Amino acid sequence: MYARFAVFAAVMSLAAFYFGWEAYAEDRLLDKAPTTSATLVEAVDNRWDEDYLELDVHLPGGATVRVQTARFEAHPAKGEAMQVQYAWRGEELLARQAGIRPDRDQWIWAALGAGMAVAAVVVLRARRRADRQHSPTSRTDGDTP
Repeated sequence: MYARFAVFAAVMSLAAFYFGWEAYAEDRLLDKAPTTSATLVEAVDNRWDEDYLELDVHLPGGATVRVQTARFEAHPAKGEAMQVQYAWRGEELLARQAGIRPDRDQWIWAALGAGMAVAAVVVLRARRRADRQHSPTSRTDGDTP
């Protein structure tokens, strides 16, 4: 039981650190990124997750790329234009509304990851202590089983 929880906590810790790194890398790419216009295709109110916008981003070369972003403060009406910062990450185009500060999700994910790592260590140490107290070789009264 304890070992399963410790493994779960360790895996969740790694996942949290990964998501934190992804948020940090995205913020670094979009910091001081160029801006361009985008047309709002749809604003999605997601009940279970973050709301997001579907945008057609008009790149300087004339190409238009459809992206989804949850990085916005206020959005215009459907079909209207807005300014976005954009950056390429491999084949993927990242975008956020121009003028907003980067969020600090990476710190929340890092704190969650550290908390889960500490929980895994505490659980494993508690199990080790419990195993020592109940093992026949840990008796100090001289009796043998």
